[in-house]
Amino acid sequence: MPTRRHLNRKTHKAEPRNGEQQEIINISRDRLALTLNDHFRRLKRAHGWPTPLAITLSLWVVIPVSDFKNTGGLQANQWQLLVVFAAITTTLWTIFWCMRAQGQAVSEESLLDAICARSDILTDSRGIFYLKNRGEDNAHRVLVYFDVSWGCYLLPHADIQALDTADLSLDGALVSYAARNLGAEPEHILLHPVPAATLQSRKFSEFYKRDKQYTFKFFHVIVKDTSALSISEPQFDMGGRRFRWMTTGEMLAHQDTARRNADVIRHLESMHVELFSGVPDSLLKEQ
Repeated sequence: MPTRRHLNRKTHKAEPRNGEQQEIINISRDRLALTLNDHFRRLKRAHGWPTPLAITLSLWVVIPVSDFKNTGGLQANQWQLLVVFAAITTTLWTIFWCMRAQGQAVSEESLLDAICARSDILTDSRGIFYLKNRGEDNAHRVLVYFDVSWGCYLLPHADIQALDTADLSLDGALVSYAARNLGAEPEHILLHPVPAATLQSRKFSEFYKRDKQYTFKFFHVIVKDTSALSISEPQFDMGGRRFRWMTTGEMLAHQDTARRNADVIRHLESMHVELFSGVPDSLLKEQ
């Protein structure tokens, strides 16, 4: 049984910057060894041209300035022909290596992509910042935004792979990410983790073209100062995003939203007590 190794795409432990994703890659030792061997072979091919180029240049420089003599049983002109032939051969050799190097895209990113391609499964940990509110019809709605690149509605979320989810202070990274997702200031919101609602879901990643194991951790958001935001409107623009209050049924009725995130939406429905009826509305009526 091969030993398992866990590789983090980022080699440092710093917090992920806005828009970046971090994943843990599970790969067996033998698959990693094969991937690294392939990478080093490509690296060698990509950097194999300097040696033949140096020899070729040396020969072509030597030919016009050399005084060939009759020696070793060969005439001077024969020695000259041999050197010219060697120069032509090394020129072709150099051209071959240069053409070979052009097809070798060797970089840190290409190595990581190769490891991902041979990994068993990628893992991703996401923090879901959910705000729920009831309108005049008394229906529970959650705050979502329309993601133009994916063409669907998403709950505000962040990569929490490298974050301390126990730190809910105003200066903590988690609260800062939640506030940034909502276009608010950290002092305007409160975060409450809902550990009972954690979702484990394995699904196909359209970005990585392979299965990923997702862990979704839910954080109930309370907005303390609604006057600072236009958050009570049915739909509004905030922080460069188009937000909207939607029921789970409305989200499932949106084809692309249901296709990409049906697992999360169905989970919201199944955890009605933990995520809806059992917690207060996110918009405080009084300060």
